[in-house]
Amino acid sequence: IGVVAGVPLVALFGWRTIFLMQAPLCLVGCVVAWWLLGDTERRANVKFDVKGALLLGAGSVMILLAINRGPAWGFLAVRTIFVAMLGVVALVFFVRVEKRASDPMLPLKWFRTRNVAFPVASQALTNFAYMGGFMIVPQLLEVGLGFSTSHIGWLIIARPLVFSLVAPFSGRIAIRIGERNAGVIGAIAVMC
Repeated sequence: IGVVAGVPLVALFGWRTIFLMQAPLCLVGCVVAWWLLGDTERRANVKFDVKGALLLGAGSVMILLAINRGPAWGFLAVRTIFVAMLGVVALVFFVRVEKRASDPMLPLKWFRTRNVAFPVASQALTNFAYMGGFMIVPQLLEVGLGFSTSHIGWLIIARPLVFSLVAPFSGRIAIRIGERNAGVIGAIAVMC
């Protein structure tokens, strides 16, 4: 729905419209959540991992900044490499802090379990391929083939539409053929 509704807005008013439309939707979501959701029971004496959150945020922002500004600054420019390295250092310190934290933001011991580590890695790689296609295909259609914004919107709606149609059946499929097989088939389908 977002793709089809957003495309005419982008065509008429520019890409910033997408972000302006998010604000009222988020406000409505917050009001509905406040009204419908009850209080969450919390464990006693659990502290928020401030150091971990700051390091993860800083590391992620710096790496994303280096990737985003790389074309303008030059990927081999000192500034880009410096920002990327600061991001990596922050993430290394994040891992060290999380190993010692009494209440870690991300319990790293979970990743020692194959049933957690492999699905997370698989999902990360699948999302990398999916989002790459989601970003590159519209650019190819517009710049390479000269399609209009509205035409592109109607073409790229196929992926989310297929996901919406298949989602109600995916649980039954996973039970019938096994979670691992369903996950592999789903990951391959997402990348196609």
